[in-house]
Amino acid sequence: MRLRRLCEKKASGKMWVDQQTFDDYKSGGERREWLELALCESLKKWGTGRDQYKKVKAEFVTRVVVVRERMSSKEQEVTGKWCTEEKLKSQYAPPWKYNSDVEEFFVEDETVVKLKKSDVTRRVETTDMDDRDLVGILHTQRCDTILMYIYIYLKLSFQQVAIHHP
Repeated sequence: MRLRRLCEKKASGKMWVDQQTFDDYKSGGERREWLELALCESLKKWGTGRDQYKKVKAEFVTRVVVVRERMSSKEQEVTGKWCTEEKLKSQYAPPWKYNSDVEEFFVEDETVVKLKKSDVTRRVETTDMDDRDLVGILHTQRCDTILMYIYIYLKLSFQQVAIHHP
């Protein structure tokens, strides 16, 4: 199974994945690497047999959705400022229409919602492939797909080494 077959539009205009996943695939770069990792994890879990195709596809789609939900975490930041009573009266508090003697102030200067970059963390896992798994992949996949899997596996291994040895 190839990532291209899962993520591209068919001649009829249908897609196996949602529009956001399609856009991530088309943009390439790091977003496409995330999709490749999700596909590799799905293939490792279910195998590469013809009867496992639907299970791999379903696992891939749910895994991509979970990763996207993690990436879209938000942070809300509320800022305010200190003001004198005169400034509060003039800028933020029009007189109360029922009783002008009542003074009550609550000031929230602005609210800003930002995507918090520190929450977006890449999950690094080391997966040890058995010889049986590697032989199964070699017999059922094309050479270019095999090289992609080996590249991703080695990349994950080197990332794990870099994390443990600063």
